[in-house]
Amino acid sequence: MLKETAWPYPVFEDVRYSVGSVQYGQITFEPRESSKGILVDCSSLRERASGAITLRAKLETTMAEVRTHVFGPATTAAAIAGFRALCKETKFRKFYPADQTGQILAELPLERLRGVVHLEALFLAPAAAATSEGAELSTGAVVGVSAKPIVITLDEDWTGETIPVDWLDFEGRGLPKGAFIHVELCGGSQVPRVWLNAAFRNQIESVLTRPGDNSPAALAGAAMRQFIWHHVWERVVLWAIREENTEVDGENWPSTRIADMWRKRFAERGWLLPSPDHLDVNVLNELSVRIQDCLTAGQNLSRVNGLFRFQPETRGGA
Repeated sequence: MLKETAWPYPVFEDVRYSVGSVQYGQITFEPRESSKGILVDCSSLRERASGAITLRAKLETTMAEVRTHVFGPATTAAAIAGFRALCKETKFRKFYPADQTGQILAELPLERLRGVVHLEALFLAPAAAATSEGAELSTGAVVGVSAKPIVITLDEDWTGETIPVDWLDFEGRGLPKGAFIHVELCGGSQVPRVWLNAAFRNQIESVLTRPGDNSPAALAGAAMRQFIWHHVWERVVLWAIREENTEVDGENWPSTRIADMWRKRFAERGWLLPSPDHLDVNVLNELSVRIQDCLTAGQNLSRVNGLFRFQPETRGGA
């Protein structure tokens, strides 16, 4: 019923594609498969104010396959193939057409992106036409779609599920009213949540959400976000290690995916994630500094020295 409501005509719903490269200038990002799609972690660009993310991909599904499925084997009807990019937070939407060989070049303007960007491989009807079942299609109707999107993450560390961040009345929920961050952790099948104390929202939200530039507010906001994510990931990684489910039905649990992501990050540096049975004080301290290294905390926080450029120079008396 739901499928019929969404597509009241034949649609090729398994458009195949491959990702060639994702780059920002000379920086290359490695796409990886997940249960939600192909993930590309571009969170290191969260403080960049301009430029473009360049994605190169190739459609593996042919026009003939889509045409036969939608319009019938005897038709000569064509379709327009490409990727549609959509960033819900900024309302950025653009279609990047493929060339005759199926190659696609998508240049995503960083200043128009925030949060998460989804790219879907699509085939569109270029003009009004009739399907093999006699259904009338209007110009631009979707006649082919990929099963999984490409997901580019910018302003949050993403692991196939977002870690939601929101404001909460701490005192009203029985939390210490002077605290600032609460990481809500449940079972391994549940996505962690991050709560910030709403009592301080008016004072810091404008700084905390300030987009990347070289103003004092943006530099302070970048430092605050870095401290918050380090605080969050210390707790979430520890939770993921303890709640990881290695059974077949647990491979898509948030805890399992998060543990797997951090295990790969550690392996790139020649480290191992600790065992949940060996989490003493020394191991936790070591885990903390290694998480800092993976988040490039030192490099990111060192940008705060830019704040001093805005302070008047003090001159000693003669």
